[in-house]
Amino acid sequence: MAEGDTSRQTKRNPWQQTTATVVSCSYHYAKWLDVDLENGSDQSYFVTTFSYKVNGELFVGEIDPDQERNEGETFNLLYDPLNPQVNTAEKAPPSRTQKILHWAVGAVGVALLLFLSYHYGWSTLPDLP
Repeated sequence: MAEGDTSRQTKRNPWQQTTATVVSCSYHYAKWLDVDLENGSDQSYFVTTFSYKVNGELFVGEIDPDQERNEGETFNLLYDPLNPQVNTAEKAPPSRTQKILHWAVGAVGVALLLFLSYHYGWSTLPDLP
């Protein structure tokens, strides 16, 4: 989720703005399987750790921006006052519905492959006696 994104804010629960400070920024090299040799690109990325305070309590999060961030650099974010560790800088974790949907699509895909394998004889397994 982009910094400053307010899509999770509601009228009943207006999110509060605060300033976050970059604690560290490190470069993570792509694993050899993630490197695209044809295009010369890889999936390496920066990971920035930041912190912010709400009512004296310190919260820490991570983002993976496109460019390096300097330690001590600040940026604004919104946080949920009912659940201050939830903020607009970090990506929201997948919801229960999204997880169920992903599992369902995967299960249907496997069932379809098994059906086609059986129906068209694509199986490479030996016949059982």
